Amino acid sequence: TVQILAEGAVEAEQVVTDGKITFDAPVRYVSVGLGYTSQGQTMPLAAETATSGAQGTIKNIVGVHARVSQTSLFKVGPSFDKLTSNRSRLVSDDFDNPPSLQAGEQRVSISGAWTPDGSVCWEQSDPLPLNVLSLTLEVVLGS
Repeated sequence: TVQILAEGAVEAEQVVTDGKITFDAPVRYVSVGLGYTSQGQTMPLAAETATSGAQGTIKNIVGVHARVSQTSLFKVGPSFDKLTSNRSRLVSDDFDNPPSLQAGEQRVSISGAWTPDGSVCWEQSDPLPLNVLSLTLEVVLGS
C-alpha cells in the first residue's frame, strides 16, 4: 500500500498491483511512496511568570500559535489521541485546486487537558510537508 500526492492533492491510498497504480483521470505531477507518520512533542512547559516556573502546577493548553514554513495540513493537541487539524485553506485559495503551502503563524484552538506537564503534540500523517519553526502556547495555569 502506498500514499499518493497527485497535482498537490492527497489521494486515497492504493495497493500496488504488478508494479502499477491507477488514477481516474490523467495526472501530470505525482509523488508515490510508503506512508509514515511524523510526530513531535514539546518538553514540559516552564512559565517564567509563575512561581517555581509552574512546576507542580497543572496546566491547560487551549491554543497553539504555530509558526510554519511551506506547510499544508497538520494536527496539534495536548496528546496524540486528542489532535485538532489546522485551517488548511486561505480565503484567497482557488477551491478547484489543492490548498497552497503556507508560511507564517497559524492559530489552532485545541481541546485542552489539565495536565502537570503542559506539553503539546503535533503530527503529520499525510504525504505533505510540515516545517514547524516555533510554537507559542495559550496556557491557563491551575493551582
